[in-house]
Amino acid sequence: MSLVIKAIQYPEKLDNKRIAQFHREIESVVNAGANIILIDFKNVSFISSPGLIPLVSAFRKVKVAGCKFFVCSMNAQVRMLFELTGLNQVFETFTTNRDDFQKPVFSKNLSFKPSSLKVSHLVEK
Repeated sequence: MSLVIKAIQYPEKLDNKRIAQFHREIESVVNAGANIILIDFKNVSFISSPGLIPLVSAFRKVKVAGCKFFVCSMNAQVRMLFELTGLNQVFETFTTNRDDFQKPVFSKNLSFKPSSLKVSHLVEK
């Protein structure tokens, strides 16, 4: 069994169109057989608490499908919002970029070998 990681950019600005696109991407990667979904916040400079609703919704879909869910590239403001809302206790997060999360993920998934890693990056646009 190979470890399939799909990375999705969290929308920098949230409107109905981008939220719908984000949910379609989540559904697509789950249907494509991803074991791990990584949500990348690198383009998000500010987010309000209502802006986290699509993330929580995506988390529920991913968990129901039996996938792992991680968040990375969070700046100080985003991390503080996660702490204030308690989401840092729900989501496994990485402040650093998407490549730095691989070592902790592999240490928790010892049955997977890095040589079997297939990473696919989906870019939001």
